[in-house]
Amino acid sequence: MYFEKQSSYDSSYKTGDLSIFPTLIDDYATLYEARNLSETKLKFGVNLNSKIIILEDGTNFPEKGILKIGKLSSKDGNSELVFYYKKEGNTFSNVIRGFQNSKSTIWPKGTLVTSGVFSEHHNALKDSIEKIENKLGENSFPVAESLNGLLKSLETNILGPKPIFRAYPLFGKPPFTVKFKNFSIGNNNKYFWDFGDNTTSIEESPDHTYIREGIFTVQLNVINELGGQGIATKNNYINSNNENTIPLFYILPRYGGISKKTAIEMAIEPTKYTFVDQTDGNIVSRFFVFGDNNKKTIVDPNIHVVNHIYNEPGEYKPFILDTFQSQNTKKVFLQESLIVG
Repeated sequence: MYFEKQSSYDSSYKTGDLSIFPTLIDDYATLYEARNLSETKLKFGVNLNSKIIILEDGTNFPEKGILKIGKLSSKDGNSELVFYYKKEGNTFSNVIRGFQNSKSTIWPKGTLVTSGVFSEHHNALKDSIEKIENKLGENSFPVAESLNGLLKSLETNILGPKPIFRAYPLFGKPPFTVKFKNFSIGNNNKYFWDFGDNTTSIEESPDHTYIREGIFTVQLNVINELGGQGIATKNNYINSNNENTIPLFYILPRYGGISKKTAIEMAIEPTKYTFVDQTDGNIVSRFFVFGDNNKKTIVDPNIHVVNHIYNEPGEYKPFILDTFQSQNTKKVFLQESLIVG
């Protein structure tokens, strides 16, 4: 019978396939462990036509493989490799002889028998394959410490997109619309927004309307043309609440007013500034801070206008502190300082 040994040069060879001559009995998944000290003696003599070989002790030999009959060193040709398909205890059956230096017709009882596979080489090869896999890492989900894992981490850091976004307004009374602006860095071509209210978008810079109350976390997932991915998350970013109204107040006159000191010098009346709070909501009190160490509290929610005269000329930064029925507070500022002559 002719057996063809599989070689790494064969077109059908796959990485991880290992062979034991004369037939493939190992593969990447089932490579067996060859044991050291697989050494014994023939219990009965063997001739060229023998189909069964009986050893004194077959414990450390694999279920099928190769026996080496004769001296450990084969330099003098006084040894032979015998392949066997089956082992039952100390009996090895379905043997095929004639693979190496089969010059002796009979091997007498007591002849040395060892494993035809050198366990150190065999096991070292097995261990090497396992270590290579561990070091390189699997293709789909490599561990972070593997080479593949490290490369994927570098790819993510260097080639991956850098998602950046901002939104306005960040709070409001539902329903209110938020404009999301995408400032992501990189060659990006796919976007996936999660607005935190079970709605999404694949637009680059979408507008989104929040129709219910809640505090929402927003996430932007960016995938570039190389397959790199970046994710930016802003926790508790959008606040949708029925009391979230845009604060607003103004002062009349806005420009050209004079203080009491200047009015005395000019012998005219000082300017009486009117502060108007137009902030909407269930406001229970308003605390007016005029910026000149004078303050005034209004506890009547229906009164949102007060008057004030400044004693000295200067630049002032007044504001209003509104308190809502829920006991939430909100500061209301002017965009520009008040200049009093």
